[in-house]
Amino acid sequence: DATMKMLVEDIEAGLGYCRPALVEYKNVFQGLYMVDGLIVRGEQKQLLIPEELRPAAVQLAHDAHLLGEDKTL
Repeated sequence: DATMKMLVEDIEAGLGYCRPALVEYKNVFQGLYMVDGLIVRGEQKQLLIPEELRPAAVQLAHDAHLLGEDKTL
């Protein structure tokens, strides 16, 4: 994904700000960093999920809650 590639480039450049094309990340950019090739945010290392994968990630999270305790063991 082109957006994620630009974001990685800007994080690795270490300038402290992102390019104008990444305006949606402007307010959180200072808290983004790389861990094992993944973009994470904050001390809790929240994974940044690419926009096109977000619906699937949300669905997986919702599906996991429906399994219940017995089906997760």
